[in-house]
Amino acid sequence: MAKLGIQHNGVFIGAMSLPDRKKPCLVVECGNECVVIGTFNNADCVEFFEQALRQLFTKEE
Repeated sequence: MAKLGIQHNGVFIGAMSLPDRKKPCLVVECGNECVVIGTFNNADCVEFFEQALRQLFTKEE
């Protein structure tokens, strides 16, 4: 899984896989520091997270 989230001014908030973790993680990454906030139960939860982000940033007409 690649990074999935939002990034601005060098700060990334989103989901990513880490080599030392079995499950995808919710992280805050700033520079070379990455803080794990939590883990997703499975890949379906990551997809749900992706859909929610798209809804947040999609302009509705």
